[in-house]
Amino acid sequence: MATVAKPTAPTKTDRRTSHGAAHRPREHLNPFRIAQIQFDMAAEFLKLDPGLRQILRTPKRVLEVSMPTKMDNGQVKVFTGYRVQHNVSRGPVRAASVITPMSRSTK
Repeated sequence: MATVAKPTAPTKTDRRTSHGAAHRPREHLNPFRIAQIQFDMAAEFLKLDPGLRQILRTPKRVLEVSMPTKMDNGQVKVFTGYRVQHNVSRGPVRAASVITPMSRSTK
């Protein structure tokens, strides 16, 4: 199960912003990891067989594309897009594409 970090009182090692507030690193929220945690919680609640869990968790197809784009400032930046299809046993899957500036897959 996911844990949530509770805010703590500032310490002497905290960096301060211009208005005096403590600067703490933001928690990294990974949508893929959050979805995995939610899936695990639902599978546990439904008491799914471990084999069925593995089938549902593993994607059927993964397509990764790179899209070089010239930015307004003239710099060329490469964006990566992902198209993932999971279980297709119930028929055609809905289309969903994600384009991200990440240089590596979440797997």
